Amino acid sequence: MRRYRQPGLEPFLGVFAFFVTFFLVGVWHGQTSEFIFFGVLTGGGVSGAKLYQVLMAKLLGRNRYRALSRNVAYNALARGLNFAWFAFTLLWFWSTWTQLGDILKRVGGGTATIALLLIFLGAAIMLEAWERVRALGLAWSWERQPILLSRYTRTAWSTTLAVISVAVLLLLNTPAPDIVYKGF
Repeated sequence: MRRYRQPGLEPFLGVFAFFVTFFLVGVWHGQTSEFIFFGVLTGGGVSGAKLYQVLMAKLLGRNRYRALSRNVAYNALARGLNFAWFAFTLLWFWSTWTQLGDILKRVGGGTATIALLLIFLGAAIMLEAWERVRALGLAWSWERQPILLSRYTRTAWSTTLAVISVAVLLLLNTPAPDIVYKGF
């Protein structure tokens, strides 16, 4: 940013930096064409979202864009779109081109589009529900501090996660018990 001191150019350099960063995240996971395409899709999604924010703030003005950003339905749809796009990009993270072609051939383009729309709507609803539960949880306070953010709650939560992690590791590393039917 020091190299280009034009304030109007800074947001667009940020958009470019988002793309490069997430493209490199894709390439970092592997050098096959699927991972490169995953990086392009992820970088395109993140930089596209940032570009949308920049352009909407310029088009509507900062105050009107902030008001739009506080709209519950707008936020729910934005979260759902973000989740659906990320789920879509993961197809290239976990699949080969042959597998992707087989999936598209078996499912069909129309069904795949409907599935993606259902993921979008389901994610929008579920993530909005989660935000409401989170807000209710943070509303509980003791001595003017949210109980869920207190040091004691964080310590108890961290301890619980550690115990669960150790239990899962122990269970996964123990041999499977003999099956009763072996005796027959």
